[in-house]
Amino acid sequence: MPTYRLRYTVETRIQHHEDVSFRVQGHEAVFLFSRDPKDGDSVDVQIEVEADNARSAEARASCNLLPPVLDALSFAAGAPLILSECNLVLKREAGVRRRRALYVSIERTSPAAFVTGTQIGEAQAILDREGGPTLSLLWHRYALHRQYVLERFLFQWLSFESLAGTIEVRLACPECGHIRTHAGTNRIRAYEIFSACHRNVSVRDFNRDIWGRARNAVFHGVAYPDSEFLGRLVGLGNELRVACRDSLAQRYGLPREHRIDRGQEVSWRRFVFVEWETANPETHYADDFPEASVAALVSGGDQHQPGQGAAPQPEFSLLDVQSEYPGW
Repeated sequence: MPTYRLRYTVETRIQHHEDVSFRVQGHEAVFLFSRDPKDGDSVDVQIEVEADNARSAEARASCNLLPPVLDALSFAAGAPLILSECNLVLKREAGVRRRRALYVSIERTSPAAFVTGTQIGEAQAILDREGGPTLSLLWHRYALHRQYVLERFLFQWLSFESLAGTIEVRLACPECGHIRTHAGTNRIRAYEIFSACHRNVSVRDFNRDIWGRARNAVFHGVAYPDSEFLGRLVGLGNELRVACRDSLAQRYGLPREHRIDRGQEVSWRRFVFVEWETANPETHYADDFPEASVAALVSGGDQHQPGQGAAPQPEFSLLDVQSEYPGW
């Protein structure tokens, strides 16, 4: 089974004068503090993982191995650490002269969001309405600011439950029959709000998959969120936001037209699969990957280009990511 060296970006302000390694489940996670920081807000961490292919190695590293390390270091240092993108994948291939690597170029921008006269009028209409902005509108605003899937979902769900309101829940004691009451979210109204935009979702599916599995998994935190779960949460979070947006528009007497959300930051990624001839074929991981040349080739271009359409360079050749990377 092949072994891969994966390098990730970790968003953090933690610094150290030399590299630091941690043992986790028989692996070594190395924080590359000695390298020049990219922007002072992040550090690279690398780990070697044995897997059937590079994608399986990525999934294992990002879901099972690195999160516990970040948890432990964050607690010990009292500082946040967020695992970001895997930016480089190398394969252990001692004795092979022609090497391959996956390089990921990540670029971010914060575009201006110009407000229109219509939007200014709508904001004033909300303020003029009896009761003004409600708590659901506050949580809706907080959700837009969050960049991470779990945070966006959590705040959007708070907006959703606030819109649904509460009802009195009556529970009978199984031993004496005494009725106890408490306030709970109106799940019937919650389904009405959600299904008004997503009519293909049944009551059963809503209670089981959305309320039961997704909502409870986030709020009760019973397991590490793996990549598959987070992927589902992205789509569900978007559906929740649309439902909340339409319900809020109806509450404030505004048109329920398509509204575009513009967050603080826009990011895009270019995945570049590279082949080059190493000068040191005896090494397990080729240390002469032409990273600077690859980065210069793909940076600052059109964010809609995946990378393999760029002009060839004498140092390396560009392979098609879609056909060549799977199974590597």
